[in-house]
Amino acid sequence: MEAVIEKECSALGGLFQSVMGDMKSSYPIWEDFISKAGKLQSQLRATVVAAAAFLDAFQKVADLATNTRGKTMYLSRGEGMGGGEGRGEPVGV
Repeated sequence: MEAVIEKECSALGGLFQSVMGDMKSSYPIWEDFISKAGKLQSQLRATVVAAAAFLDAFQKVADLATNTRGKTMYLSRGEGMGGGEGRGEPVGV
């Protein structure tokens, strides 16, 4: 019985040492992976901030275009210019 336990403990010890050796040799690879993941996270955050700023600026342009189009339509009908019958003539002429 003790021989079986000794054999299993020896196999388990060998497996443990093998796993530890693999982990030690793969440590630089994991460090590189973690470093690159951190850089990717940083770049993605910067991309999100830049995209949000772009969308805010684009929204301002869209708002300006909406307001401008409204004024152009208003003026094209000749209204608001003192309007004699929509031609932009002073009232009473």
